[in-house]
Parts: sequence; C-alpha cells; structure tokens
Amino acid sequence: QIGPFPSSLVLAVENLVEQAGHPYLFGGTSPSLTETGNPWMFRVRASDSIMAELAATYAVETLGCQKIGLFTNSNDFGVGGRTV
Repeated sequence: QIGPFPSSLVLAVENLVEQAGHPYLFGGTSPSLTETGNPWMFRVRASDSIMAELAATYAVETLGCQKIGLFTNSNDFGVGGRTV
C-alpha cells in the first residue's frame, strides 16, 4: 500500500497500518516517523535529518557559504525541516 506524503497524515494512519499488518510505503520526511517502531512502515524519501545535513554540508563545503538563511512554511513539512 502506498500512503500519503505529508508526515502529519502518515502519523494519523500509523496505528491503522500496524493493525492491518501490511507493508506501507510513505513519503513523509519527519524524523519522528522512524521512531514509531511500526515494522510495516517503509520510508521512500530521505528523512529531514539526512537532507538537512547534506544541504548544509554542500552549502558550506562546495559553495563556500558562510551565512545560511532559511525560508520555511508553517506546515509540518516546513516546521520539521526548519527544526532539524
């Protein structure tokens, strides 16, 4: 089964996925999704924690940036990415 991509929606159905006992592919990027302990959930996109580290490393080491600014939105995706 392929589920929703926003992390908040994935968290909303997490218990149903565990009860159903079927593999569930999701695209949410919140690091908290890997902490559910649900053996039926499989992420198909990298976690925000991985992407944030890669983006910062690229900006500093490859582009030579010394100051980095962030524009984020106020939904779970934007807040989660900003927090990481």
